[in-house]
Amino acid sequence: MDNFQTAVVTCTTIGELYGDTSEHDDNGVLERLKQLVKNNFPEGWREWKVARLSKEDTVGANPDPQLLNKLRYALPTIGIATAFKPEATFLSERPYRDYKAKMLDWAFCRALIMSPSALANLIRGSATQTMILLQKYRIVYILCWYRDKKARIN
Repeated sequence: MDNFQTAVVTCTTIGELYGDTSEHDDNGVLERLKQLVKNNFPEGWREWKVARLSKEDTVGANPDPQLLNKLRYALPTIGIATAFKPEATFLSERPYRDYKAKMLDWAFCRALIMSPSALANLIRGSATQTMILLQKYRIVYILCWYRDKKARIN
């Protein structure tokens, strides 16, 4: 008999993660990110199914810096920046990468990963489920990719 391990994946919804009060931070960043979702996601977002994975199961104990460069969340870049630093007027790459790394600490934020596709598919269970969700919030997704506007925060 082959020796192998099978991981048990628990499914949840973004709404359940949104309401989870066990995750918090002293600076209010997570609450501002949750508010960003509440204000920008289309109707029905609370029911979207995702896998409840630990940070280690998602990206490993020490995420590769290349992964952090490719990491994209289903949130507008400027919204992420102002959640971390409300007074921000400029966003450079290094702080943005640090913000994305910090967001990996929260299950709610890990559920919002859209890229790289391998991570997005892991979180949603399949490439098909990832594509279905991409269609549901295409406008938010487009905002995440407008890099020419992310350097300046008005």
